[in-house]
Amino acid sequence: MKTIKNLFSIFVIIVSMTFVSCTNEPLDSGLLIQEPSMILVSCLQPTNIVTSSIDINSELISWNSGGSESQWEILIIPENYPVPLNTQIGIPVTGNTYIVTGLFPNTTYHCYIRAKCSATDVSEWTGPAIIN
Repeated sequence: MKTIKNLFSIFVIIVSMTFVSCTNEPLDSGLLIQEPSMILVSCLQPTNIVTSSIDINSELISWNSGGSESQWEILIIPENYPVPLNTQIGIPVTGNTYIVTGLFPNTTYHCYIRAKCSATDVSEWTGPAIIN
């Protein structure tokens, strides 16, 4: 009888260990279906950047709002400069048009614009739009 109690105790321990293992770690985690993750964007990028030459040193830039924002930042950089990082700060603009002055003739520039939805919430940079 004592042997049966000992075997029963060992059986309970093994079943308990197996049960915990099955509950916490599936046999094959590759069989699990994971839900797709979504990234919520709170500040949408502006769209449709258009550039129009005013004269050899000036360019009119316009764009469409990505959402309900009323402020943007704009960067005008020479074409061989790297794409701006999200940490870079542009020129603040309160309308969806901007006149760039002081451009050098026969120089190609890239224009990037991003929405500023609040003091701490900005969109990704949109661009480049080419200025010749």
